[in-house]
Amino acid sequence: MQIEIKGPSVLRNITRRSDGKQFTFREQVGLFSQPNGEVLAVQVSLENDQADYPPGVYQIEAQSFYVKNGKFEQRRNLSLVPAKSESPRLQAAK
Repeated sequence: MQIEIKGPSVLRNITRRSDGKQFTFREQVGLFSQPNGEVLAVQVSLENDQADYPPGVYQIEAQSFYVKNGKFEQRRNLSLVPAKSESPRLQAAK
């Protein structure tokens, strides 16, 4: 599975907890290549101290997923590594 980060722009969402404390969530927009061939726009969450992903194509690391109560789940923050080659689906979506 691959995600292409198109640009360095980062979205910042600011929310407040019930106790009034403010949180900022940082996200980048990318294109996700699904196994069925469909390409979707997705938001990739970043840790507060994490550098932005430079534009490029990335593989989703296995540590981004886990099994809980027999269900396959995704962590809130995906871990991405540069892809060795771009999937044909992402090439076709350009």
